[in-house]
Amino acid sequence: FDAMNMEAIFIECSKDLRKQRHIYIECIPIPSDISSDVPIYFNKAILEVGKDFTRDNKRLIKTSKTKNLRQSIPDNFPYFFVQFGYDFTGFVHIIENESKFDYNFGREILGGLLQLPPEIYLRKRYSNYQQQQQQVKNFLKIWEKYDWTQILD
Repeated sequence: FDAMNMEAIFIECSKDLRKQRHIYIECIPIPSDISSDVPIYFNKAILEVGKDFTRDNKRLIKTSKTKNLRQSIPDNFPYFFVQFGYDFTGFVHIIENESKFDYNFGREILGGLLQLPPEIYLRKRYSNYQQQQQQVKNFLKIWEKYDWTQILD
């Protein structure tokens, strides 16, 4: 993303663990010039969402290289996690009321920061086979100079 003047934001949501084990992970590129605002937006949003449900738990848990996600919350707890770039800094929020916590929480925060209309960041995009093939070709063009597997041949 550096070559495109973008930063990677990773969002992860794990909930409904009793019904099925499912974790939703996404990497969203954002312009580098606004990347310093992302922690501020998520800090505010997590504290606001947490005040309605949290009784005894900390609403916002900070992560770092020395205290990562797995060291920050107990196993099998539902959570929302955001990581800012590649240095392992981020925030974790333990989800207490899973029915009221939307999987799109992280997308909504980033969509608001980027001032995008909801139909852009919430819309599920379905592609036919030809569109998927073209998307793969486009990605491979970008990935080509970083593809370490080429040296294996």
